[in-house]
This record gives sequence, structure tokens and C-alpha cells, in this order.
Amino acid sequence: MIYLQFILLMFATTMSFAQYPANTDPNCISNAHDPYEPHTRMLQGPEKGLCINSDFRRSATLLNGSEAARYFPFRKDSIVIANYSHQKKFWIAQIPVKRISRMILQTQFFPIGPTALGIEISHVQFRFDFEAGAKIDLVSQDASAPARNVSVKHVILTVENVGPHGEKFDFMKGMKGYFNLVYRAVSLEDKYNWMIKEQGHRVTQHLIKVSKQEAQKIFMEGMKRGTKRQSRTTYHSLTQSCSTELVKILKATLGTWDSVMSFYPNLILPILQNRGLIQRELPTLNAELARP
Repeated sequence: MIYLQFILLMFATTMSFAQYPANTDPNCISNAHDPYEPHTRMLQGPEKGLCINSDFRRSATLLNGSEAARYFPFRKDSIVIANYSHQKKFWIAQIPVKRISRMILQTQFFPIGPTALGIEISHVQFRFDFEAGAKIDLVSQDASAPARNVSVKHVILTVENVGPHGEKFDFMKGMKGYFNLVYRAVSLEDKYNWMIKEQGHRVTQHLIKVSKQEAQKIFMEGMKRGTKRQSRTTYHSLTQSCSTELVKILKATLGTWDSVMSFYPNLILPILQNRGLIQRELPTLNAELARP
């Protein structure tokens, strides 16, 4: 599989991966009552001009002080973001970043090709846990929905693809400009339901060896990138994907390394192991949150 990826890399299309100019289009509407819907469209590639499907995947967006004050009282240990994903909805979230206690690499494995071949590829993402007693507070983002406040205890930072309505992900299309990137903040419950309950995938977990302060910086870097880029950056299966973007975030915060092999998600764990950044393996998410 690794060699196949190398061969495909040789034929990757030559495209510009710089951040797009603003691609807001008021005609791209999913929910007119949601003030933080991105209203974005494809600005290049085969589907240029089509509205991006923002019903399920959006980049997290940091709110400034006056925006945040409409939803939560100020807390010096916290940030407030829009487009936090939970229960298949979007929420305004107050996240106590200064109370992040640990960071975990999650690897979601799924089969590719005939099942009999036993070939798996993967998606990688970072999970952040908090100190005892800390929680993420959520309020409804949809102005037309009944006011509802809930709390969760974890957040997943995941970089994913998003495209126009009806466009399903395909590895080859992922090299030809059919999708853009989003930097999502998602609840552990939502990810568990999507990866395991709905798809039956195996999700391994490894504790990353960084300090609390480093974990906090890494999470904030992901939120800053989501806010800046929104869905204005082209996805590419080999050069701008879930794994390459996580490595770029680590490089920006830890500042010590890079890897040309980061295009292959299955190699992220050994890359981190080789750099002494894996402390130990944890139970799979399947086992941790096993439910009937």
C-alpha cells in the first residue's frame, strides 16, 4: 500500500494550494438562522462555483470578545468558538483550553478494496482531554432552535474534506480539486457514533508525550488555522490531508521536525514513535466507550 501511495504521488495533479481569497456567497444557504454558517463555494477545480455542503462539516471559528460575550461570561482560562460539532448539530462552545490535561492520537482504520485482501487505510486526528471537573459548555447556534445548554468533556481536532452537495469522497478525486479542507472541533460522542456505531471501524488510541502547555498550544494552533482558512484551502489526498495538516500543526507548535512521509496516515504513529512523542498505547476507543 505504501508503494501504491508513492506511485500515485508521482501522478498527483499540479495545483496551487495557497489559501483562497474570500469565497463567501450569500446564495449558499443551508440554515438562514445560523449566524456562523460559512456560505462558501468552490473557487477552483472541476466543481468551481458550486456551493460547499456545510450541513455536516465546518471549520471551527474563534469568536472575538464581543461576539463571545453574547453567549458566555468571560473566563480567562477559556476560548469561545462557533461550529463545534455535537449531536450532528453546530454549537457555540466555551472551551477551557488552559485546563487541557492530555493529548491522544486516534487512528481510525477502514478497509479498502476487497475485504479478503485485508488492506486498511486510516484517518488520524487528535483528542484532547481535560482536568477533573472541567467541561466544555455548549449553547445552541441555531437562532430558530429552542434555547438549550449542554456540556461535554472532550474535544477532537480533526482535519477533513468537504465538497459540494452530493459529492462523496474518492481518493483520486481528492487529488484533483474536488474538495476543500476544514479544521473541525468535534465531540468525542459524535466521533464515536460516526466511526464506530455507524461504520464499525476500529479506532486505536496512543497517548502523546507532550506537556499540558504544549497540548494547549497545539489545540489553539488548530483553532487558529480553522478560523483563518475556513473552507478556502484545497484538499489533496497526498499533500493536504488529515495527516499532513496535523504534522504541520505539530511543526508550527513544537518547531523541531517535519516528515515527507506524513502523506500516509498509517505512518503517523511510527513517525511520532520515532521522535519519542508516543508515551504509551491506550485501550481502543471501541473498548473505552463500548455500548450496547
